[in-house]
Amino acid sequence: MNVLIREQLDTGSGFEEFQDTELQCERLDIGSAPDQQIQLLGRDIKGNALQLTWRNGKLMLRGVGKTSVQVNGQPCRTAELQHGDVIELDGNRLTVIPAPAGFDVALELHRASNSDAANFENAFVTSLAGSGISMRALSWTLAAITLLVSLLLPLASVYWRDAGAEPPAWLPSDALWISGPLHPVHELAAGDDCRSCHQQMFVQVRDKACQECHEEIADHLSHTLLEKHPDNQIRCASCHREHNEPRPTLIIRADSLCTDCHADEQKMEIAPELDIVTGFADKAHPTFRAHLLQPDGVDDSGAAAWKTVLSKIDGASEQSNLKFPHDVHLDPEKVTSKQDDAPLECNSCHQLNSDREHFAPITMERHCAACHELTFDPAFPERQLPHGKPEEVIFTLEGHYLKRLSDPDYKPATVKKRRRPDRKKKRVEVCSEATYQCALQKAARDTDDQFTRQGCVSCHEISVYPERELYQRYAVKPVKLSSDYFPSARFDHGSHRSVKYPDDDKTLSGSEACASCHDAAQSKESSTLLIPDVDRCVRCHRSERERGIVPLQCIGCHAYHPQPSEDAMDPAQQEVDE
Repeated sequence: MNVLIREQLDTGSGFEEFQDTELQCERLDIGSAPDQQIQLLGRDIKGNALQLTWRNGKLMLRGVGKTSVQVNGQPCRTAELQHGDVIELDGNRLTVIPAPAGFDVALELHRASNSDAANFENAFVTSLAGSGISMRALSWTLAAITLLVSLLLPLASVYWRDAGAEPPAWLPSDALWISGPLHPVHELAAGDDCRSCHQQMFVQVRDKACQECHEEIADHLSHTLLEKHPDNQIRCASCHREHNEPRPTLIIRADSLCTDCHADEQKMEIAPELDIVTGFADKAHPTFRAHLLQPDGVDDSGAAAWKTVLSKIDGASEQSNLKFPHDVHLDPEKVTSKQDDAPLECNSCHQLNSDREHFAPITMERHCAACHELTFDPAFPERQLPHGKPEEVIFTLEGHYLKRLSDPDYKPATVKKRRRPDRKKKRVEVCSEATYQCALQKAARDTDDQFTRQGCVSCHEISVYPERELYQRYAVKPVKLSSDYFPSARFDHGSHRSVKYPDDDKTLSGSEACASCHDAAQSKESSTLLIPDVDRCVRCHRSERERGIVPLQCIGCHAYHPQPSEDAMDPAQQEVDE
C-alpha cells in the first residue's frame, strides 16, 4: 500500500502550508507510540489506536482493542472509508482525499491545536504494572543480586587470594570495583594488582604507597611547613586522581592549584618570605627574583665555595669574576667572526641544550679561543700560554725564555715585519747578566704584563700579592657562571626563538628575538644581569584569555614538585638581597 500523508502546518503566516510524506506499508498504524507511522498526541489516544488497510481497492479502518473513533461525527470501531470521510481522534482529524497517481491512499492530516506538554510525556510513558510483576519483589531481588555480584563475590575472591589460593575463574574479582581506567603509566607498572596502591582494604591510598615508586619526587612543602599549613591533610591523591573518565589526568593545570594557597594571606603566613600571587598579569604576579651566585671563601678541600643570593631583577649584579663586554662583541664595527668575518650573534656563543630551556656552558676552549689566542711572544706565534693556574703560566714563560736565550737553534719561524715609518721603534731590552738570570727577568716582566696590564687580566679578576714570591704573587679569582637564574621556574627558550608582540606586526627571529628581551647590545660589563622582569613577559602572556595574548597558567612556568638544579644550594646558604 502506497500512502501519501499531507500534513497541514501551523506556521502562523496566514497561508496554508502542507508537508507531504510518502509511506509504503502493508498496514498504516495510528496512535501515540513513537513507532506508529502516524503519531497523534492526545490524552485518550492509546499507543496503537487505529489501523488502516487497503483490501481489494477499498480502504478499511479498524480500532485496536476497545478504541472507538468518530468517522464523519459518528462513533464506530470499523468502517469502509470513502473520499471526503473525516476521522476524528481526540481533536486530530484525518481526511481521505483523492490519491494522486502512483498512490493507493491519500490522507490530509490536521493535528489538534490544544496539545500540551502532558500529552508529549504520556506518549513515551511505560509502566511496570503492565507486565504483571510486583515492583517491591523485583526491587528486593535486584538489590540482593547487586549486593552479591558487586560486593560479596569480589570480596570472597580477595580473601581467597590472601589465603594463598587462586580463586575460581568464574568468581568476579575486585577489579569490578574500579570506577574508571588507570593512567597508562600506572597501568603498565601495576597491571591489575590493586594492592599496589590500595594497600589496605576500604582505606584511601596513602602517600607511602606512592613514594615506594616515586622515591625521587620532592615534596612541595617541607614537613615543617606542612605541619603549619591550615590544610595539612594534603595527600598525593588529593591532586593526582585516578580512575576518572573519559581519561585519567594526573596533572592539574588549573591556576587554582597554586592560587588556593599563594593568594591566601592567612595560608601564606607559614612562608612570609614569599609574595602573594593571584595570577599572571600586571600587579597580580610579583617581580622576579634571580638566584645569583656569589663567592663565599673556600670549602674544607680548599676549593672555591659559592652561595646563592636571591635578588630582585632591578639593580641586580652578578659576581662571576669574569670580564665580558657584550656591547663590544655585538658591535660589527669592532668584532667579527674569525671564520667568515660575519658579525657575532647571540647563538655564536649561547647554544641551546636539548631541553630547550638551558644553554651549554660557556668555556674558553669552545667559545673564546678561536678569537682570543693566548700567544705571548710575537716571534713565536705558535706558542700559547696554558689556560689554567697562574703557576703553570709562569713555568711556561720561564721555560720559553730559557730555551730562547740559551739554545742557538731555537729561532723564530716567522720573518720579522718592517717597522712602519710613523711608529716609534720599540725599545730593545738589554740584559747584561747571565743567560739564566736574563730569562727569569724576562719571564717575570711578561708575567706581570699578563696579570696586571694585558692578557689574563683582560678577562679575569686578578688578585695581586706583591709581598709574595713570584709563583704565589698572582691569583685568578674563581669563575662560575650561573646555569639557571630561576631554578624553581621553567622557560622554553626554543619556542621564543621567534616572537611577535601584540603591539607590533613584525615577527622577530634569531638575535632580534633575543634582543627584544635581553638588552645585551647596551651591556658594558659582565656584572649586568640581562634578565627581563615580569613586565616584559605580560606583554604577551597572561592568565586570562585575551585577544592577541598567549594564555599562561601557573604550571606553564612552575612545577608543583621542585626539580633539582645544578646551582641549587642548601637553604642555609641562601640569602635574600632586598
